[in-house]
Amino acid sequence: MARYLTLSRAARLVGIKRGALQKKIRAGDLSTFEGMLELDELLRVYPNVKLEDSAMIERIDRFVENAWAKVARSNAILPDAQTLLTRVSILSQELAVARAEVNRYATLMDELKPRVAGLDEKADKDSETSVHNFKSWFLHALEGRTSDTDLPARLLAREAFLRVMAAHVRVMPSGHEYFVEGQDNLLAAGLRSGISLPYGCNNASCGHCKVRLLTGKVRQVREPGYRLGDDEVREGQILSCCCAAVTDIVVEAAEAGGSEDIPAQKITTRIQRITRYGDIIVVQARFGDGDRLHFLAGQYAQVQLADGSSADCAIASCPCDERSLEFHLTALSNPGFWRYAAEQMTEGEALTVHGPKGDFVLNAGSARPLVFVAIDTGFGAIKSLIEHAMALDAVESMHLYRAASSADGVYEENLCRAWADALDEFSYTDLQIAAGEEGLHALVDTIAADYPSLAEYDVYLCAPEDQLQQLGIELENRTNAVDQRVNIEPIRIS
Repeated sequence: MARYLTLSRAARLVGIKRGALQKKIRAGDLSTFEGMLELDELLRVYPNVKLEDSAMIERIDRFVENAWAKVARSNAILPDAQTLLTRVSILSQELAVARAEVNRYATLMDELKPRVAGLDEKADKDSETSVHNFKSWFLHALEGRTSDTDLPARLLAREAFLRVMAAHVRVMPSGHEYFVEGQDNLLAAGLRSGISLPYGCNNASCGHCKVRLLTGKVRQVREPGYRLGDDEVREGQILSCCCAAVTDIVVEAAEAGGSEDIPAQKITTRIQRITRYGDIIVVQARFGDGDRLHFLAGQYAQVQLADGSSADCAIASCPCDERSLEFHLTALSNPGFWRYAAEQMTEGEALTVHGPKGDFVLNAGSARPLVFVAIDTGFGAIKSLIEHAMALDAVESMHLYRAASSADGVYEENLCRAWADALDEFSYTDLQIAAGEEGLHALVDTIAADYPSLAEYDVYLCAPEDQLQQLGIELENRTNAVDQRVNIEPIRIS
């Protein structure tokens, strides 16, 4: 009986990125059935998989620890006892059915064995060789059917363990997938995985996080302030911020596909940390309980200070990064705002955020390799896109080019190098370039040498507005990217 796995589950089992499987599927090396992979097909392409190999897990652990400092989570790593009991009960039922099936086949084999053994006696000379060959094959296969070293069996055992530890969620109609681990609710786990699920208040009072449960079982983990109507309940509607997945589930949700899908918001947050890199100021803020800015990676927001002054700032954090916001400030576009940040801004100070704004967002529907180009503080918006792509876990590869016209322009290099060290599919190139056209030529020369053709890549550029248009034109002309999607959006940073 064929066993089918989701792409995300299959990637976890063999210890590779989901994007690597998608590349094999696009190339025709792997065949799927209704978006699922058959276990035998997976093992055909990856016959040498080692279940004890923890290299991928170690790389991800280092990435999380060194490259992407997340807010500490209070929920336990393990699911709660009720959820664990339900998942184990379901697996027990499946095991009972599987055992019954195995016993049926074992009985059949036992009945066939003496019949096959006696075939030689009834065979004539013409068929003697064929009968002998068949008997040898059959008896050999029968002897090996209970081998404890069977890779598919061990792979299925590991898959069963993963099913107990984490529930799998498929979001329709997009087909996006993610896992719900520990005691996370559906909304928190989805956002952390880079899925742009709908939500509003994040405190169970608005009802904007409604999704429709198509298959599987969930349970309510907190009491909502918003009440679903009787018709909504009959349709299978649930509040994703109030429910956890008990089993693997499929939900229908209106994901945000672009900036037009996200309403304007006004939220107050407080500064958690201020880090200065020469003329560059990195401000990290954190929302209070129940608050969160709904935005897409790469967007910007208007940041207003207590004295009423404000500036448009690129959001340098990922929507998946809990309730944190990060802004990279420079004196180039708003000297007054930057001066206040440099001289008077303090930790704990309130910031009012209006937004989000802008269309410089990741094409989440594309699994093509990504090339990012950031000049000076253009790194802020690019950082948001990179972390979002990492959370989605569906991109084949990424290459970041950072260029700076001054010593302060390339900052947080340790973060970029940690990405490159932790993830095999991430490359990082940093350049010190001269100001003006000479520097842009040098940057384009470097990229063109690495990628003579960008026709199969998605390219994202972020730079000061006076450099951006020329950079995009030169890059297209030099790399045969005329038919390629290049995102060009003037950077807005204070």
